[in-house]
Amino acid sequence: MAVKYRSVFLLALLILLAECASAQIKIIPRQRIDSINNVATIVNSPMRFLKGDRVKFDTIAEEQGPWQSVVEWVNDGDKTIVINEIKSSCGCLRAQSDKRTVRSGERASITLRYFPKGHPGRVSQRLFIFTSIDERKPTAVIHLSGYVKISANRQADYPKSRGGLRLRQDEVLLDGNGLYRVACYNATNRELRLSADTLFSAKGVAMRTEPEVLKPNMEGDMVIVCNEKRVNDGDKLYINGLQLPLRDRAITLRKSDKKE
Repeated sequence: MAVKYRSVFLLALLILLAECASAQIKIIPRQRIDSINNVATIVNSPMRFLKGDRVKFDTIAEEQGPWQSVVEWVNDGDKTIVINEIKSSCGCLRAQSDKRTVRSGERASITLRYFPKGHPGRVSQRLFIFTSIDERKPTAVIHLSGYVKISANRQADYPKSRGGLRLRQDEVLLDGNGLYRVACYNATNRELRLSADTLFSAKGVAMRTEPEVLKPNMEGDMVIVCNEKRVNDGDKLYINGLQLPLRDRAITLRKSDKKE
């Protein structure tokens, strides 16, 4: 009988633990997701865009600098509109209004600037215009779409160099994870096969690249694995596979100040 009660108790405990665990996971309702993706504007907005609220560009190059366009609108309402704020769905899209206060029947314009650098691929961004009409809902939304062609020259994204190997960073902060990635780019005209120079690198440090072979003009990751108990702040990882002096192929390893 004792065994039976013990089994029932264990089953109840497992159910309770499962319920507690599931209570910590917050599931966002589908309606909430839809409301974020389709923000409701005020009904019968007096902001009328002369060429519509959808702005498109065909294809622009990632390295060409900011793209710009002007959207004109008219206040079709019988009250003055005060533009309080213009919010963007991405920092790559910025906007500025030529007027803050627009009286009934007046025209105004909003200048859009899109910064394509670092945002290759299809573009789908929005501007939310909040005015004195409603503090909670945007009075209007401008939709921007287009396509950004990836830059052929990726070196600007990798400011640190070790010869023809370009790196996003040349210091790695060790925070206890044991595995770290450093984005890299092969700017040479030959294949690179890289590893840690075990003779000179800090003990307990290994390195590989993904992919294993970096072809010319290829991006990848340096994957650094550390036994951090054996690494001191300021120790070096020396990269094997570069035709450089020892001092010119080092990565510095930094220890986090966070207490373990």
